[in-house]
Amino acid sequence: MKKSKNNEKVIKRKMEELRLALNKIYVERGNDEEVVKISQELDDYIVSEQKKKKK
Repeated sequence: MKKSKNNEKVIKRKMEELRLALNKIYVERGNDEEVVKISQELDDYIVSEQKKKKK
């Protein structure tokens, strides 16, 4: 059980790092096509992880 909690923390930390990196790119480049694509991929990943967590 403890290992599962640690994995969950690692995933949450990684998602936060990715969000911060995406925000930095958005500030630097604006809302261009690549930023939108990366944002959508991150959203898809988050949804996927949330679905796994519910199982």
